[in-house]
This record gives sequence, structure tokens and C-alpha cells, in this order.
Amino acid sequence: MLDKYMNVSKLIFIAFSLLSVSCSNVHKDGQQQQPERLKQNKADSVNLLQQDILLIEYSRVTDLLDMLQDEAMQRDGRSKLAALQRENNSTQNIPLTSVVLLFETLIKDYPLHRSDHLLYRLSREYEKSDGRDEALKALNQLLGQYPKTQYYDKAQFWRGEILFSKRRFAQAQAAYGEVVAYRKYNNTSGYYEKAVYKQGWSHFKLSHYNRALNLFMHLLDLHADKGYMNLKLMPSSEREFIEGVMNVINLSFSYQAGPISARDYFADKQKRIYEYQIFASLARFYLNKKKYADSVRSYRLFVSANKVHLESPGFLLAIINIYDEGGFSELVLQAKKDYVQRYNINSNYWGLYKPAETRKELLALKENLQQLATHYYTQALQSKTSLNYRQANRWYQLWLYSFPNDLNSLQLRQLKNVSAEVALLASDEFDTLWQAAELSERENNMPGAEKIYADIINRFPLSLERSIEAQQRLLELYAREENKLQAVQWRVQLVNADARGGEQRTERTRYLAARSRFALAEPVLDSYRKVKLSLPLKKSLEKKRKRMHRAIKAYRRAASYKQAEMLAASTYRIAEIYRDFAQAIYNSEKPENLTATEQKEYTALLQKKAAPFEEKAIEFHEINVSRFADGLNEVWLWKSLERLKEFLPERYNRKERSDDTVDIEIIDLKEHL
Repeated sequence: MLDKYMNVSKLIFIAFSLLSVSCSNVHKDGQQQQPERLKQNKADSVNLLQQDILLIEYSRVTDLLDMLQDEAMQRDGRSKLAALQRENNSTQNIPLTSVVLLFETLIKDYPLHRSDHLLYRLSREYEKSDGRDEALKALNQLLGQYPKTQYYDKAQFWRGEILFSKRRFAQAQAAYGEVVAYRKYNNTSGYYEKAVYKQGWSHFKLSHYNRALNLFMHLLDLHADKGYMNLKLMPSSEREFIEGVMNVINLSFSYQAGPISARDYFADKQKRIYEYQIFASLARFYLNKKKYADSVRSYRLFVSANKVHLESPGFLLAIINIYDEGGFSELVLQAKKDYVQRYNINSNYWGLYKPAETRKELLALKENLQQLATHYYTQALQSKTSLNYRQANRWYQLWLYSFPNDLNSLQLRQLKNVSAEVALLASDEFDTLWQAAELSERENNMPGAEKIYADIINRFPLSLERSIEAQQRLLELYAREENKLQAVQWRVQLVNADARGGEQRTERTRYLAARSRFALAEPVLDSYRKVKLSLPLKKSLEKKRKRMHRAIKAYRRAASYKQAEMLAASTYRIAEIYRDFAQAIYNSEKPENLTATEQKEYTALLQKKAAPFEEKAIEFHEINVSRFADGLNEVWLWKSLERLKEFLPERYNRKERSDDTVDIEIIDLKEHL
């Protein structure tokens, strides 16, 4: 339907264009014939002129005539201008088409007069009067007649600007490229950086993202001081320019594979000192859009490739803050573990920098160890489970090992208590292996830890909870190292182990399986988000719709475990997918050259198409909010509540439908690779 409408719209536009052409015939004597309606009485002529024809101020035309050096040419021009005034009954404004014809005639009649300056000035005046076509024609004439003109870089730049505004991006980037190349002959051009910037934007519009990135990175190179880019020391105008460049760099990565594209872009290039700032900017970009997973991934990918970079521990601390501010308590714990395991006291990182440079990071190591130990000690006292005692002992021991003089008497007694409990538990081969794996982690021997956890899984296949705990540790290790393939494989194995578990399934195994299901749904969501709605709309709409249904199905599976956190999180994600789909339709690429009436009708049609999906978004957010009544208080419910304030703040009472559940099933690894 939408494509059919576009075809009709184009036909309508062509018809209007032909009508316009038929009203602009030219006399044999070179004077433009005025439309018949302008031959009405003098009282109506000025109003019609102002309504339907582009005008240029009389004073600006006289200024252009004043700059002519040839007196005969100047007198002739003034005579023609006076005739135009009489013809149009105006001393204020003159039709732009008449002014164009006036100067074209002068240039033709006085061929010995060098007119490059005049043509350049004319083009600027035309553009100021909204005469883009006339301006472009003047610039083309200038460059055609005077290829070595002193205005070459200026003319090409403004050609690029006009072409860019007309969405002729391939021609625009070529024009900007001429300005960039001009620097070989004249390195004083004031248009160089502007041209690089706009050439980058032109490539971006053409979906040539890596070409665009090369140009934007070149601009950053120009503004970096010995490789460093200190925004705080820059003048405000320069800082704003660099922030604009960083923003379009973020867009360029986000229109591809996001943080993965950033990692791949820098993988085969010479290291830039400011590279960490690119990843930090990208993380903030996603955080502002509430895309927490992409924000976290931006930080993690940099850390994985730059383990001992001065800024890497700070990136992991930023991840902790993201999860903390978002209310993701379980993820906060995982992020704290990640930090203390990567940057424990044995890490090479601490010996590379001066103590003053890493004081904040070292304090964070101490604080996170204390918080982890205290958390699991409290959990152990409440649950009396061996797992929590082992966890508490693990973090107390690492805390004592890292900061032997830091524990107070109370904390030392707590360590003694958990150690005693763990000693009572350590009577089988399982506990011995588990402690060996944790010791390997503490010593940063990740391959050793991975091997031991895999050994535990092989030796204790009949103990579902123990096996799944080991699988969870393994996938956490691989995820921390951004080893996507291995992490996905172990998530799939964990889900399948729980699904086959029968009576051995516990709340813990269901919870971990639900988390893995949710994590497996995230790349499916990424795949959906990457599809942009562009012309022809029917084709891209169908592609995005299919990926939308895949993503929704993936989150329904995660929700089917009825684990409070993942149920609320998955419902929120489903609601947001519907909301995003509605917005994607409404903001989709629109046909060019529509009349005002056609634009209004087309927009109304898009709104009609988007409305059902917005209603589904409201429905699922309402389902989430209704769970407050069941005693749930997950952060995802509050997020749905905030979203509903944008929609229908007066209605929050829908109940979950019976078809929201999905049976437990064995899944295929191929679906997620």
C-alpha cells in the first residue's frame, strides 16, 4: 500500500513539474515571458509576485552592479534593472529569475570582462534568496569558464552544500572531495576542514560508513595535541566541533554493528592515543538512549583489547555504575566480580603506572572486594547454603591476600567463620576442584580456571545444580573476555541442561537458565535494530517485521521461566520492540518531492500503520506494571511505569494473557550463532 502511494505521489509531482515548465516560456529576444496572471491590475501584481516567485532585494542587485569594473557593462546593467523595476512595479524586490537573466545577458554581451568574481558573488546572492538551482548553475558556469579561478575551493564547497541540501549525496561528496584535494595546491584554504566534515557526512548518507569514519578520524587527528585530545583545554568553538565529530562517529558505528564495528575498525589500524575516548563516547551515546547492553559492550570491548591501558579499570567501574543506576542488582555483582578478577593485586596493570595515577582504581579494588565478601557472608547466614559460604570465603580470602592489613577484627572473625564452614564442606572431590578453579581465577590463570570448571561438568553430570553452576562460571569467564562463540555455546548448553533436568531442576537452575535465555535474546534484538526502514519501504518493512517477530519470540522464551527478574525484563523488552517498530514506521525514509498536501496525507498513512504497534507496546508495559500488585518490585516494572507516563498515565490495569507462556524446550545452538 505504501509503495503504491509513493508511485502515485511521484506521478502527481511530475504532473505539477510539467505544469510549472509550461508557465515559463522564453521570448526570442531573451526576455522571460511573465505568467498571464501577472498582467492583471497593478494592485494585485506585487502580492502575486511575493506569493509565487522567488525574490531578491533591489539593493543587493545594485551592490552587484556596483562591483562591475567595466563602465559600459555597469550602465547597461543599470538600464536593464530599471526596466525590470518598471515591469514589476516594485522598488523593493525583483524576481530572481529576472535577475539571473539580467546577469547572464551581461556576461554574454561582455565576453572580454573577467567574470569569475561576479559569478561567485551571484551564486551566493542567489542562494541567500533560496534560489539553489540558480546558485548551482552559476557555480558550474564559474568552474567551467575559469577552472583555475581563485574561488575554486569556495565554489566547490558551496556546490557541495547545495547538492547536499538537495540530497544528491554522491555528487556532494565529489564536490567536497575537490576542496580536500585542492589543499595540495593551496594549503591556506579555510574550507578544508569543513569540506572533510561534510564529505564524511555525505558518505554517511550514502551508507559508506567506513569511508565516513576515515574522514572523521582524520579530523580528530588534526585536533589532537601529540595524539592527546583534551576537550577541557580547547576553546568552546573547537570543543563543540569535536563533540559534533564524535557524535557522527557514534552514529556511524551504531548504523553498523555498534561496539563490534568500533572494535573491528581499530583492529587493523595504527593505535591512536585517543582511541579510548571513542569507546567512552560510544558508551555514553548508547547510555543516553537507554541501550545499556550496548553501552556496557562498548566499555568491555575496549578493555578486552587493551587490558593494561590506564583507562581500562575505569571503564569497568563505569559498567558497575551503569548497572547500579539502572537497578540491575545481579549484574552489579557480576560487574564487581569482573573488576576484582581482572585487576586483582597480581595484575600486571599496577606495575605499569605511578601510584598517583592509579589511586582511584586501587581504592575501587579494595571497596569491591569488601562489598562482595560482605554480601555473600550475609547471604550465607540467611540461606545456610554451601554455595554462598564458598563465595563468601572466596572474596574474603582474596581481600586478605590483596590487602592483608585492611581487615578489622570483625571482618577477620567473619573470615574465620566462613573458612570453618567451607572446611566442613570440603570432604568430596567436587569442593576441591571448585576451590582450585577459584584459585586459578585469583591468580589470573583464566585458561586453568576454564579447564577445571569443564572438568567439574564432566565429572558431575548427574548433579544438575553443581553442573549448571560450573557452566555459569565458564560462560561468565568467556563473556568477560568477549569470547562470543564460547559464551553462546555454554549458554545454550546451560539452557538445555536445565530443560533436561526433570525433578533435579531448582529455582536456582531455572533462574540461571532464564538469564541465559535472556542473554541469548539480546543479539537477536541487535539484529532487529540494525534494519533501517528505507525506500522501497515494502521490502525493508518486511525484513524488519520478520526480525521483530524473532526477537519477540526469543524474549517470550526467557519470560516463560516465570523468574521475576527475567519475566519483568523480557516483558519490558517486548513492549519496547513494539514501540520501536511503531516509531521506525513513522520516522521511515519518505519520498522526495512531495507537495505539502501529499506530505500530510503520507504522514497520516504512516501514523495509521504505526498505531497498532504502539497499542501493543502500551499493552505489554501495562502487563508489566500490573505485577506490582503481585508483590514484585523489579527495576523493569518501574521502567515500564515511566514509559507509560509518556503514553497513557491513567491506565495500568491490564492482566497478562494466557498465550504469553512458552513451553520448556531443547534449543539448537545454530539458532544463536
